[in-house]
Amino acid sequence: MVGNASATLPYAKCSQVDEFWSMNHLLLFQLPNGDIPRVDRLFEIHEENELELLNSYVQLVGINNRNLKDFKVDLEHSMHLAAQLPGHLVPVAESGIASAADYQRLRKAGFKGFLMGEYFMKHQDPGAACADFCQQIQTTVSQTNYAD
Repeated sequence: MVGNASATLPYAKCSQVDEFWSMNHLLLFQLPNGDIPRVDRLFEIHEENELELLNSYVQLVGINNRNLKDFKVDLEHSMHLAAQLPGHLVPVAESGIASAADYQRLRKAGFKGFLMGEYFMKHQDPGAACADFCQQIQTTVSQTNYAD
């Protein structure tokens, strides 16, 4: 683990290709007892041209539903990018998921993970909002047969 983290979130926009992948050695280290901890990398992309940065270091691909230039949310754009990922990668939908219906659309489009926060933080009781959302998802999943 890096500090107390078990995952890192590198952004494709932050680096040139060579610089970006040369940083991966910083995430591979040995503990004093010789163990090499598992640190997952959720590699975040926003645009189609960032697909060329994918390589063997990447297993989890976060696709941000929010355009970072104008902050508009576009689930269709994310689904378009996810459809272009090689089948062995795990797509994770990030940001702008505002309802169980959004979750269902993204799940049907092949997303296997969901990174949310703003939706819950807009509620007076984020924990209750999360529990309610999870209940809605459980109901949705029990009524729908998703191919995993």
